[in-house]
Amino acid sequence: MSEENARRLMAILREAGCKPNEPIEIAQVQAWAEKNGFADLLPDALSSASELGWLDDDGDPDNGQMTITARGQENGNG
Repeated sequence: MSEENARRLMAILREAGCKPNEPIEIAQVQAWAEKNGFADLLPDALSSASELGWLDDDGDPDNGQMTITARGQENGNG
């Protein structure tokens, strides 16, 4: 787990205008990661951010969406 990668992911999401509790398409996150040279680190970043409680898969990991949690908004910004 890498908190550093999770923080980088949160920064990418913030820069893209993502807000807590709004659905984010994972395919779009992958595109942003590629644009930012972060694609290779994305799996670790997603896993780490999820373990930290910064991201949520809405209880349905198969729907292709996730959300930033309130905890992620508060703690994933540093």
